[in-house]
Amino acid sequence: MKWIYININELTDNQYESFTKFVSKERRQRLKRYKYIDDAKRSLLAALLVRAELVQQLQCTNDELLFAKNDYGKPICLNQEDAHFNVAHSGDYVVAAFSKKPIGIDIEKHKEINVLNFHSVLNEWEYQEICRSNHPIATFYKFWTAKESYTKALGIGLTYPVKDIRVLSNGAVEKSHLLTPWHISQYFSETYTASICMKDKYENKKGKGISIQNLKAFLEGNE
Repeated sequence: MKWIYININELTDNQYESFTKFVSKERRQRLKRYKYIDDAKRSLLAALLVRAELVQQLQCTNDELLFAKNDYGKPICLNQEDAHFNVAHSGDYVVAAFSKKPIGIDIEKHKEINVLNFHSVLNEWEYQEICRSNHPIATFYKFWTAKESYTKALGIGLTYPVKDIRVLSNGAVEKSHLLTPWHISQYFSETYTASICMKDKYENKKGKGISIQNLKAFLEGNE
């Protein structure tokens, strides 16, 4: 397992257009629909992180990468069956996780929220943990990103009954009080929480930051 990240401010507004050449025509059309440049940057950089990593893993060129989507809209790589990946973004950061087995990742920037608005997706234990916490917002995002990463690893999105999911202290995932083969690792800062879900238990690995210069070099085949 490997996960990488980039700050969207690495990509200046002036550089933005030149980096769109590295993605598909379909993606370029979608990028034009964004009203705000930061939203477009998040979408573009999510695609570029995946491409930059896969060209290294698969020893191919960016133009040779082929992608499709599953029935729920999750992107998949057609070049190699076990080249699994997932992306997420929030605030200033875009993250991408890679594995030879299905994987899901989520990141959220902490915002002031009314936890009551999320009662339908939190089970009673989680809700009580949030209420008891000295840092209820951070505790909420700990649970929320875990649920997101799990459903993304399954490749089905939040159509899943996430209220039935509970993450144990060792990272194991329970569904309706039954253990599943999935495990979650989490990463915290003062303002962000990230969760990664995959089937095998693994040691927490620190994410690797990618600069915009290295991203360009990988995509151009110069690294």
